[in-house]
Amino acid sequence: DVGARLSGFELVSKAPAKLTSFKNNTLVRICYQEDDPSVHQYVPDGAPAPRGFVLSPAAAAKCADHVFDAYAKTGATSRVEAVISRIESDAGELALGEKVYHAFVRGCCDGGRPEDAERVIERWRYEQFDMERVADKKGAICKPVAASYGMIIDHYARDGRMGDARRLLNQMQWDNVAPSIDVFNMLLRGYLAIGNVGAAQDVFRELEGGGTWDMESLGIEPDVVSYTSLLDHWAAVGDAELAEKVLSKMIAKGVTPDLRTFGALVKAHARAGDPESAEDVLRRMREFDAPAEKRRGGGGGGGGAGGKKKAPPANANAKTAAAARKKLKPNVVLYSTVVSAYASRGEMREAKRVIAQMPADGVKPNDRTYGHLVWGYGSLGDVAGITASARAMAEDGVSLRAGGPGRSALVRACREC
Repeated sequence: DVGARLSGFELVSKAPAKLTSFKNNTLVRICYQEDDPSVHQYVPDGAPAPRGFVLSPAAAAKCADHVFDAYAKTGATSRVEAVISRIESDAGELALGEKVYHAFVRGCCDGGRPEDAERVIERWRYEQFDMERVADKKGAICKPVAASYGMIIDHYARDGRMGDARRLLNQMQWDNVAPSIDVFNMLLRGYLAIGNVGAAQDVFRELEGGGTWDMESLGIEPDVVSYTSLLDHWAAVGDAELAEKVLSKMIAKGVTPDLRTFGALVKAHARAGDPESAEDVLRRMREFDAPAEKRRGGGGGGGGAGGKKKAPPANANAKTAAAARKKLKPNVVLYSTVVSAYASRGEMREAKRVIAQMPADGVKPNDRTYGHLVWGYGSLGDVAGITASARAMAEDGVSLRAGGPGRSALVRACREC
């Protein structure tokens, strides 16, 4: 709604305060959704905001990713090209940068036009051969990287267009762009999603060095996502034996499984009708270290102007050692899968035992956990079991409000009876 956007624009532009980066960000998105070139007036950053649009060339380039993404989603690629020309003309030597082109590519993919995204990559790649442009920008020409192609490959893979995804990977080789493990994992998941296990295994062999890419020099090898994708496929079809083989190979190669890996393994045994083995996975996973928690980036670290490194706290080493000793623990999803496996086999006493064990392990049963339990009682026509489960749900604080998942599970179970 351009009218509504302009109303907001006028409110901001009348404010006597100086332009902040937030206002710049807001104004540029309004500006580039208007066709009237008279709106595009530039004044230096930080100047008092007069009535009318205010934005410097530098701010325009910094905020252009929002504009590109919005236009590209609607298919207005010609308008994106016009914005590129306008900014480059006004900003002179200012390079648009990787972030802006990625917004263009992402917008095309989000709009369901990966072919347009490929043309963006091609245009971007040809920039390095435009000597006049390179001279104008003093050599500050960015080039497409693995993530640039990866967004399009991921779109093709999710859409089941694996021929196009593979073709674009081959194009990366011609364009002398080194792929990343993420790109190969996209292909792996894509082939598995359409049931082409043979092609997925070919991708995995390529990751192990059996293809056209020199994986050793690229420093690429199968990671936890690669193995877990394969394991998850065998879990989906209930082949616990092959799932166990993937896990064994993973551990032998020195790749540490994570929570999702064991979740897939629990699912494999559950679908194979073996709840005892599924429950045993909960024990086995505790032998492995939990992945290190990712630290959030702060504003002051090394590399920034004026950033000072804070001295580590006195107990930093003790905390690090404690973190290193942390082991994987099953979560409510894994426990619920085991409960479901027992309930599917009609072993309600075992299902109740697993639920009773959860609080001792620091895991609280939720509506899905009890949903599996009451479904099991419903399948057996055990109204007393359903009633007892409803009481246990209330005691555990599971919501039984009308229309909620807890109440719905009870209703379905009663209908089963």
